[in-house]
Amino acid sequence: MRTMMYVVGVAVVAAAVQAQEEAPRSSVAATPAAEVPKLIEQLGAQDYQARLDATRQLCRIGPAALEPLRAAQRHESFEIAARAQRLVRLLERQYFGGVRVTLSVSKTHFAWNEPIDLTIEFTNTSSFDARLPFDAGAGSAGDTDADLAQVRGMIDAGEYLEVTDAAGNVLDLRVDDVAESPAIARLIRERAESGPVEILSPGRSAIIRLTAFNRGWARFPLLAPGAATVQFRYLPQWPHEEPFLGFEKDGVGAVVSEPLRLTIEPGAPPGVSSTGRTADVVVERQGEEYIAYLICLYDRPVAVNAHFGTTPPFAQLRWTCRVGDEDRILTAGDVGKLAEFTGDRFLSVEPGSRVELGRITVARARQTAEALPAPSGSPTLVAAYVNVASRAWQIEQADRDTDNWKSLPDAARQPFPPRVVTGHLRSDPVQVGREP
Repeated sequence: MRTMMYVVGVAVVAAAVQAQEEAPRSSVAATPAAEVPKLIEQLGAQDYQARLDATRQLCRIGPAALEPLRAAQRHESFEIAARAQRLVRLLERQYFGGVRVTLSVSKTHFAWNEPIDLTIEFTNTSSFDARLPFDAGAGSAGDTDADLAQVRGMIDAGEYLEVTDAAGNVLDLRVDDVAESPAIARLIRERAESGPVEILSPGRSAIIRLTAFNRGWARFPLLAPGAATVQFRYLPQWPHEEPFLGFEKDGVGAVVSEPLRLTIEPGAPPGVSSTGRTADVVVERQGEEYIAYLICLYDRPVAVNAHFGTTPPFAQLRWTCRVGDEDRILTAGDVGKLAEFTGDRFLSVEPGSRVELGRITVARARQTAEALPAPSGSPTLVAAYVNVASRAWQIEQADRDTDNWKSLPDAARQPFPPRVVTGHLRSDPVQVGREP
């Protein structure tokens, strides 16, 4: 499955800071081209070890050996022709042969939440054609949706980026919920099945620009303060059998850029999740009230549905008092009616910040506890936030064209904000003392 991505045609990266442009650290061997015909003849050698050695050397030479190997597929020796044919199939699947890869960014010193553009330049320094697994002539020029253009680039090129944060963690590519955009979901399905290939002729260069590679819909979230690195790293997939064993460890066919060094300062607030958790609910007592808050743990702002009711598009805030195995749900606040859904109660919450969901009095919690059986143990109070209404929910309802969707007011059918918090989030229990 291909999980690549590419973007091209976004605005030219200003004040690009070039990484060192040394030759790629590739395992293409220094075997003279004149040796290739001799190695091909060795593919038919009676000695098994000689055949293995010739195969290994031809693989290390890589795409530079393709033309002679293609000709050898018509060799009068069946053994040579068959082995040459297999090598052609393997080498034709490889990318970036003879290509120098250079990375640059719009800024090398930036805050954790500052969008940074990454530029990848590919230069074919060889005398033969190189294959690139994306179309460097496509990109935002053909995309009216900026998010689609951003994700396109990140999917194609992100597979080959190794991003290490200041804590030494190799970051995974993080993608917001693709169900919120049918176009992005379709793009990812297409890329999972196949993708474009561009031929880069000798001496030519191609440039791919990844917009907001650390802050976009698809991104490498650089949250930890300090030094981070970005490196392009490609390694072909070799068969796990002789004579190819050890190739991956030795980096045969690998193309690696020089590392690009970045400094993130300041880092993200302590509460921001490095694993992609979205939100949490906490309950605090302030004076004679218990207050429920939703905390944004995500690395991008989220929206909280504060239209409270019983069924979608409303969310629910449930207060539950528990004593032993007995519990009772308390209602809190007004219950909205469908006709009253306005669509203006989506609250934006920044990473590490929180928003109030609702509150109840201490007296009410105690009264509820008093009404429950009194086994050993203290009564506790839990707040739960429940919501399914989001852009993805709207798209699903519209696609199904349900009676429920048709009955919704216009405000509920207008696009909701991105990244609405969904799910069933429960707070940790807090102790509710009984009246003395």
